[in-house]
Amino acid sequence: MPSEGLPSSHLPPPPAQLAIGLGFVLGTWLLLDSVNRLITGSFLRWRGLAPSPHAAARLGLPPASLTLWILLFGALWMLLPNLYLFQNRRPAWAAMLGLALASVWYIGWATPLLVAVLILLLLPASRSGFNPPRRPAPETPAPPAPVAPDPARR
Repeated sequence: MPSEGLPSSHLPPPPAQLAIGLGFVLGTWLLLDSVNRLITGSFLRWRGLAPSPHAAARLGLPPASLTLWILLFGALWMLLPNLYLFQNRRPAWAAMLGLALASVWYIGWATPLLVAVLILLLLPASRSGFNPPRRPAPETPAPPAPVAPDPARR
């Protein structure tokens, strides 16, 4: 019976897999935080803290304006690590790295996760473990067209 799933050679290297797992944790938290805000009107608190809304208020932004941004970033954190996991290509790695850099505004307990994701993605093993790009199969030349007999040669 053939094995199911991707062969291990197609998966990203272990440090990148750990970064992907941390990305899923972060995406889950962001989605839960934003959906909770949409339903109840308040952000989730961990140990009594909801740091991003307070940071936004200090910058003069209404904390409620962050809800859709947090929802968008949560959805991206669920999508881009999946792309990297199943494609293991440089563009998916770069998209995940860019998302980690763009997510640094979410201050709080997620900051150490973001730093860990950045470090894991920038490790040489993560940067060199891509699958080679797919090349299209070489085209086989079409057989020559049959030549019609020349009526003058008869």
